[in-house]
Amino acid sequence: MQIKLYFEQLHKKLTDLHQQYNKGLLPQTEYQDELALLQKESELILEEWIKFEDALSKLSYSGPDGTVCEQIPVSPLCIDVTDWPEWKQGKAFYDLMMFEQAIPYFRRVLEQYPDFEVARLFLAHAYLATNQLEQAKYHMQFLLDTTKEEDIYHLAAHGLACLQGTLKAYEQAHYYFEKIDLEQVRDEWKGIILFNQAQTLYQLQRYKQSLEKFKLYLDLSPGDWRGPYMVGNVYLQLGDEDTAFAYWFEALQVEENPELLKQMAKHFEQKSLYQMAIQCYQRIFKRDERCLDAEVWAGLAWNYGLTKDIERSQPLFIKALSLFPEEVDLQLSYTWMLLFWNHKHKARKAIARLERQAPAHPLVRGLRGLYEGQFPHVEASVSQQVIKKEEHSGGR
Repeated sequence: MQIKLYFEQLHKKLTDLHQQYNKGLLPQTEYQDELALLQKESELILEEWIKFEDALSKLSYSGPDGTVCEQIPVSPLCIDVTDWPEWKQGKAFYDLMMFEQAIPYFRRVLEQYPDFEVARLFLAHAYLATNQLEQAKYHMQFLLDTTKEEDIYHLAAHGLACLQGTLKAYEQAHYYFEKIDLEQVRDEWKGIILFNQAQTLYQLQRYKQSLEKFKLYLDLSPGDWRGPYMVGNVYLQLGDEDTAFAYWFEALQVEENPELLKQMAKHFEQKSLYQMAIQCYQRIFKRDERCLDAEVWAGLAWNYGLTKDIERSQPLFIKALSLFPEEVDLQLSYTWMLLFWNHKHKARKAIARLERQAPAHPLVRGLRGLYEGQFPHVEASVSQQVIKKEEHSGGR
């Protein structure tokens, strides 16, 4: 089919552009110009698709002889705004996660129909998705204060809670979650709200309340690995490691999700259980032999390195560096491992390369200090990096 071939060509062009840029074969300005052209082409396709959908929908009004039946005229006050082209186009952009493009259409709808609460809700979520938080908050709070529709009220309260969670204002997020009566919430929404509320309680370190909510979520959504995984996390915080591991392995039975396996690997590594961490990373590769997650490659190489299995670790590091040449954290890990293996000559070259690439990075200075035997300097640098890791939830 010609349409399928056309989209295959577009996908190939996008992939080729990305590869050329990553390899340094394409200047950034030219790369951005090409992406802008593809974006414009995508928007034109969408506009034509919407026109086609409108034309197709009119066929439902056709009479048996193919003539189009005259539609009953309605006054402007009775127009079903959901049939408005502005609304349909905005909704189409939104469904394609093209939120910036959706916003002006939703705004125009609200200019004509300020009481159309669904459009206001979509506009608020589009603002939220594009990190325009003040605008998102304004529209959600407006709905929360004015709507008489229970569904709209619950969605606005949930949206405000999520917005505050994005800002790490977890007490304020909890305040909005408390406004939601789960007994009155639609069944299909309960799981999402429960999970997010439980996450908020977890961040507030109210572990027993969080555990209660996560277990309710687990009952509602037994097919989601995140349920048993987060229950395990709570038990870990409560000091019950055996129960935590039991729930983690239950999560693996539901789905061998890469994010779950990565988190488990990091935990095992922190406990110096390097072989168990290795098994987690290996399961990710078994699931996806073409894995292009730099963190997975680095994690497997790192843990092999910590067991001093140089024959496995070094080729993995070299392969990872060829796949992800711009990943500074990966280069730092490999350089540290070279020093750990006492491969001083290779380490000296790697440190020199890092000093050119990331001279201000604290671990670059730390590695130089380690190479030269300046241990206090190394300790200070490593401490800074540990704080950074905790703030950003991991990553080498």
